[in-house]
Amino acid sequence: MDAMKISFIVATLASCIVTVNCISCYVCDSTSSANCGDPFSNEGLTTTNCTSSATKCFKSESSLLGVDFVSRGCGDLGTDCVDVLGISTCHSSCDDVNNCNASSMITASSIIFMVVCAIGKLM
Repeated sequence: MDAMKISFIVATLASCIVTVNCISCYVCDSTSSANCGDPFSNEGLTTTNCTSSATKCFKSESSLLGVDFVSRGCGDLGTDCVDVLGISTCHSSCDDVNNCNASSMITASSIIFMVVCAIGKLM
């Protein structure tokens, strides 16, 4: 084989190598598991290896009509608090260690998810 063919084969093989950094996160919500809320307990909760597109864990805390909800999972929803239509939601994300969303710090959320949970809880 000539050098051109060898270089092409090496370049092709090198392009097939993909490095994936996955993080493990708790995935739960307080409507189905009291341990997911605060105070947090990992007893009976599962963790999952997030996909390569979800490189952070989140924890979300929301309050609607005096009812508090917590959810934890894979994803980056930033770090902030919002108050929309009477729903107060604070969220943040972390990626420093596996299962970092077990902490009591406020983390990520989905307002739509919280609204659905709240409506389900009220029904």
